[in-house]
Amino acid sequence: MGTKPVTGTFTGTANSAAIDTNRGYFNISISGTFNSSVQLQRSFDQGSTWLDVGAAITAASEQVIHEPEADVQYRFSNTWTSGTSVIYRISQ
Repeated sequence: MGTKPVTGTFTGTANSAAIDTNRGYFNISISGTFNSSVQLQRSFDQGSTWLDVGAAITAASEQVIHEPEADVQYRFSNTWTSGTSVIYRISQ
């Protein structure tokens, strides 16, 4: 059983809340009207250090990601340029 999804909207530079993916597959989704750089990040130390995962997302996107380790957290980090909003979701 997964954890509660992390959802929200960016209208500026900010970080989302984190989700503990509990090992296994999880979904990420980015939509909205924006010219921003949204970076998926993960932490192996309960949020003390965040590492970028792949390239930044600059357009609407949906992906399924696999995390083989337990106790790894994920979040989005948004660098705002312009637009109306970035709508995000991380769910398992």
